[in-house]
Amino acid sequence: IMGHSPTDTLVGMNILNEPAFTKSGLGTLYEKCRVEKKTGRSFYIPYRALTSGRQLIINSTVVPVLDASGSIEKAIFMVEDHTEQASITSRVYESEKLSALGILASGVASELKNCINKMVMDLNFIDNNVEDGSPANGYIDSLHHELGRIKNITEQLVSLSSADEENKEIIDLNKIQASHPVELMVKRLRSEGFTVTVTPAGGPAAVRANQNQLQQLLIQFIENAEEAMPDKGSIDITIETSHGHTGSYAILSITDTGIGIPEENLKMIFQPFFTTKGKQATGLGLMITSAIVQSLGGTIGLKTSPGVGTSFRIVLPMAENQH
Repeated sequence: IMGHSPTDTLVGMNILNEPAFTKSGLGTLYEKCRVEKKTGRSFYIPYRALTSGRQLIINSTVVPVLDASGSIEKAIFMVEDHTEQASITSRVYESEKLSALGILASGVASELKNCINKMVMDLNFIDNNVEDGSPANGYIDSLHHELGRIKNITEQLVSLSSADEENKEIIDLNKIQASHPVELMVKRLRSEGFTVTVTPAGGPAAVRANQNQLQQLLIQFIENAEEAMPDKGSIDITIETSHGHTGSYAILSITDTGIGIPEENLKMIFQPFFTTKGKQATGLGLMITSAIVQSLGGTIGLKTSPGVGTSFRIVLPMAENQH
């Protein structure tokens, strides 16, 4: 836990001189125990072992051992590595939060949808009855643009709610990769000077999912890759499968040679309404893809390097009896 190797000599070392020990607040826990002569406990302590650089979450208990006169003779420290449990708790919390947000957002968006469609129809009527050259045309165009943006946001919010099991089917990711909407996007990118490489899996990569959501997920990541390369570049789309003792998985990877993601943004990119793309962006795209992946029992990982590029890796459990 402290980050030392098995060959390090620790006998006789004053633990209070361990920098990571004091920086994590364990020194304060010990001092309180020494003054009060009572057992002290602290939970969910962020602890970074300076020798290894590992970031841990630990629980700690310090027990004073008193001599016959009531003075502290020594103290016993017990430290438990709680990193994995804390990670699981955090993922469950985030999943529940996204689920609740999805239900609320989807309900609100569904109510707004009818109102927006009515507004679009009324605006089209006005547009068709205004003479060419009228000063009103500029305002009408602006309203068309803003209503289109509102409609796009509501459609994204509707997709936040997880697809019902009845709407899910066995789908081969290879077919999603070769579907018409994705193919159109790939052709457009190639015509605009991007290098797009598409590599399907050698065999079926079947998952149980909603086809529209899978298409939305893939298109969102391709759009992100495009926007990360204002001067063009390469996009690699790869599907592969993995079979092991923990199960079988379909793996979708999207890699670009773009500007990368700054370290300070990594913890926020999947949060709702976070965007670095200006006022025209909704900040919902990656949050929605994260919600889709979680609803399918999958995970998203990423590697990024500023100025080099970014790679997203989506791992989904394969449908049973499909490998």
